Amino acid sequence: VSTPTGVNRQWVEAFCERLYTCVLSRTSDPKGKQYWVNRILLGSTGADVAEGFLYSPEFLNKDMSNSDFLEVLYKVFFNRASDPVGKADWLGRMENGWSKQNVIRGFIDSSEWATVCLSYGIVSGGNGVPNTNIEPNEHVTAFATRLYTTCLGRDADPTGLRDWAYKLANRKVTGTEAAHGFFFSAEFIGHNYSDEEFIKRLYRTFMGREYDQTGYMYWTERIADGASREEVFLGFANSSEFGVICSNYGILR
Repeated sequence: VSTPTGVNRQWVEAFCERLYTCVLSRTSDPKGKQYWVNRILLGSTGADVAEGFLYSPEFLNKDMSNSDFLEVLYKVFFNRASDPVGKADWLGRMENGWSKQNVIRGFIDSSEWATVCLSYGIVSGGNGVPNTNIEPNEHVTAFATRLYTTCLGRDADPTGLRDWAYKLANRKVTGTEAAHGFFFSAEFIGHNYSDEEFIKRLYRTFMGREYDQTGYMYWTERIADGASREEVFLGFANSSEFGVICSNYGILR
């Protein structure tokens, strides 16, 4: 399924279903779940969607005590029940004038929330840094492997492959940034490929196929008219085809 961000749809669906369970204490309804899934696929962060649930009339109508409200936040943002010391601190802040909105923001900016979102492959929307690392799965590793073959035309070396797969899995780089690292690497530049060969390799990397004559002529003419390789690279990186590829491999575009 094509998504502008390259986020994996199945992971997004699981993330949204989790919010129905944690916030609303029920399973999702198809129409509502589809709405929230599409929000994330179109660029909303995990925080955007979590706030949508927490500020929904359905949740607000529960009219929870501060204590019960915090238990929900712990489940949503920390993926656990509260600890006595931490909960007492939050309750104290609320008694001293902190609004529920301020408390929610505090949870959003936590490392725990960043870790939860990382596990689902989405952007957290907070300022926290994940407190754990994600081991690259076979899909992420396969994406990194194909960069070696489609761009550099060789097998991956174990150290380089591990480094790129780790960065992709932990959202330290996007698929576009990783591809840029290959196409503008000393190794690639050292081959001194012609503009024609550069374009052919862009097709294999960003569109997963050999070039079509019409598109190929368009891009060669762009370069002949003065477009830089950087501009051409970005034109391919922003293609819908590459969005599909990133989504299939479960990485950010």
